[in-house]
Amino acid sequence: MKREYRRMGLGLQLLRQSFDGLHRAGMTHAALLVDSDSPTHAALLYKKAGMTIQRTFTRYDLPL
Repeated sequence: MKREYRRMGLGLQLLRQSFDGLHRAGMTHAALLVDSDSPTHAALLYKKAGMTIQRTFTRYDLPL
């Protein structure tokens, strides 16, 4: 989300509407992946939406 629209509750509203739409479509579970080092602190938004951490992983990189 663009910086000027952050911290207005819009992301949380969008997530909740998405979850509601998924539920109405018969889905029983929603999952996503997030960079825990994200400068936008997206993980906090997902926690506010009621999501919980189920698994973490480590990725190894090698610049070539």
